[in-house]
Amino acid sequence: DIVYLIDSGADLDVLNLRKGMRSAKPFVRSLKKDVPANTGGGKVSIKSGIRAQVAEWDIVSDVFLLKDSPSLLSSGHRCRNGKFSYVHVEGRKFACFINSVENLIVVFPLVGNVPAYCRRWEKERTQSSPCGVYDLRSNDFRELVGVWVNGAGQLVIDGLDLSGFALERDYPDDPVLAAARV
Repeated sequence: DIVYLIDSGADLDVLNLRKGMRSAKPFVRSLKKDVPANTGGGKVSIKSGIRAQVAEWDIVSDVFLLKDSPSLLSSGHRCRNGKFSYVHVEGRKFACFINSVENLIVVFPLVGNVPAYCRRWEKERTQSSPCGVYDLRSNDFRELVGVWVNGAGQLVIDGLDLSGFALERDYPDDPVLAAARV
């Protein structure tokens, strides 16, 4: 199975050319014209790609094939054009996408310091290796990824103690401030 790095610096989804030709050859299409791209290895010209959905929880994306590249999923693409928010709380060994529309949380283990996803990891997941999609309403992810839903239905990120400085702006829908005004 293909391991995808969840890349906050990637504008495009990328599939390693060799792995892509092995797993999705019938679906690979030549592009009408080459697409220039800047990569960690310099400027390249993309010549082929596929339209794919990496997992059931994911969005359908154009995935470009590159010869000397790891397989990458753009977190920016999924957050800006899709239905996800990305969270990686300091000190945690897992990161996640939150889909509040469908009440899902997608948990990713870290490979080194980079979140990653593999369908095999999701199929073989265990309590100590929890890769994949879960129902956010179970609200059982605080220790694992550092996020939880409070009684007001708001997503809370643990580990951030910002009480030591004064806020320059209050929001009228802040339940803590609303309770203090009563």
